[in-house]
Amino acid sequence: MFKDLSEEQRCYTDRNPQIQKEKLMHKVKYLEKENQDLLMDLEDVEATLLINKNMINILMESQNLKESEASIIDELKKENSLQNNQISELRQLRDKLKADNLILAQVK
Repeated sequence: MFKDLSEEQRCYTDRNPQIQKEKLMHKVKYLEKENQDLLMDLEDVEATLLINKNMINILMESQNLKESEASIIDELKKENSLQNNQISELRQLRDKLKADNLILAQVK
């Protein structure tokens, strides 16, 4: 029937729902850990970006700029601030939706 023991074991594990469930649970745990790692990496990149923006702002403010250049820089700062606020709001909404989704999953 089976050519070797490994083929028999594969056949057994593929048909056993409990083993399939355990495999899926391990995969889910791995993906959750990877997701957490990616979120931490994203936070690090965003922190670095913020530091770099602050350094550029300090350098730009220390230079003598023409009025038109200064107004452009001020507009860019305002736009940057608005976008940061939008990102913050989207993150809060995402976190709320994730929490709601988790609650719905637990209720089912």
